[in-house]
Amino acid sequence: MSVVIEEAIHRSFDVLRQKRQRIWFFGGCTVLFLFMIGTIMEGRPRAKLKAEIGYWVIFSGEPTRALGVVSIVNGGSAPSVVTGVSASAVVDGRTYIGLSSTLPEKVTLTADNINITYYGKDSLVVKASNPIPPGGEVNGLFLFTFQDAANNLFQRPNKYTLHYHDAYGVEYESSIEAGTTIGVPKIDYPGLQQDISPKQRAQSQDATPAK
Repeated sequence: MSVVIEEAIHRSFDVLRQKRQRIWFFGGCTVLFLFMIGTIMEGRPRAKLKAEIGYWVIFSGEPTRALGVVSIVNGGSAPSVVTGVSASAVVDGRTYIGLSSTLPEKVTLTADNINITYYGKDSLVVKASNPIPPGGEVNGLFLFTFQDAANNLFQRPNKYTLHYHDAYGVEYESSIEAGTTIGVPKIDYPGLQQDISPKQRAQSQDATPAK
């Protein structure tokens, strides 16, 4: 009787040992598989976008609108479009969302005693829908509308953040601190049409975009 019990015990331990070996085997295979997937993913070409806000202006009137002259560079190893663009503003601890809006045919700003006219065809929503190649750059305009924000809230320095995604779903942010305007318009944005003329009459650079 004792021999039978002893054999049963040994058999039970053998079964447990075999199951434990299987568990360790499959566990090791799973870890190795995940490691290999991670290595492959790290080696895949990826985009790396960076946006620089060269000029930012808040227009007067309601609804509150902001225009940004923006450069986006792809420092990655894969081409990418730009999607999911929006803006946010933090005012007195509250966050307001600016939705991307359609640009008018043209918009004229006044800065440093000159008039600068930009054109709706340079909307980055349109231009950045074409893939930006590795090492490439695209320059253009974003117009944002803050529907739920009174214009007077934006007449002092606030934090503005540009939100955008690449073709692989990676989210990026670029932030600035600005009042009604920040930066100086440049004349050397490649691919961005700017018509510059002397200031003819007293104008405010927070004027409503020309249509």
